[in-house]
Amino acid sequence: MDKTGQGKASFLESGNFANSLHQPRRKYRNPWKVIREVKKENRELRQEVAVLSSENTLLREDNRILESLIPIPKINRCCDLNQVPDHKDGLIYFLAEEGTFNIKIGRTISLPVRMQKLQTGNSKRLKLVGYVLGGSKLETAFKLHYQNYKLDGGGDEWYSNPPLRFKD
Repeated sequence: MDKTGQGKASFLESGNFANSLHQPRRKYRNPWKVIREVKKENRELRQEVAVLSSENTLLREDNRILESLIPIPKINRCCDLNQVPDHKDGLIYFLAEEGTFNIKIGRTISLPVRMQKLQTGNSKRLKLVGYVLGGSKLETAFKLHYQNYKLDGGGDEWYSNPPLRFKD
């Protein structure tokens, strides 16, 4: 007997059996149908990857063509002032402010002297990133090339994270 004093009813007598017959059955998906759907999705993804891969190859080729049309030379990567040659026509230098992505593009005949003067007026340490031998026309070409990266308040020589192209 239960707490109410009545005997326990059997499962059949309680009506739970009848109610269970009317409950909706769980729907199970056909596993073969699921497999077909997954294979179809897999085929579609492979096709998308193939298209993206061919587009990437085309973009790389376009980039190579565009780089060949750019009238500015690639930059000599250099961190040591002793490795920079003195040149009577001058050289274009690329200096970075330590801790930022700011780059200064300028021209000088003697880089050590120029860096010392620039460092005096800058609270952040300047370090050499690279150089290119050349005169004022080449400097103008570099500045025109990177004009979209000019820093506000940086005058005509400071640029924010320009995509510099270095020699290999």
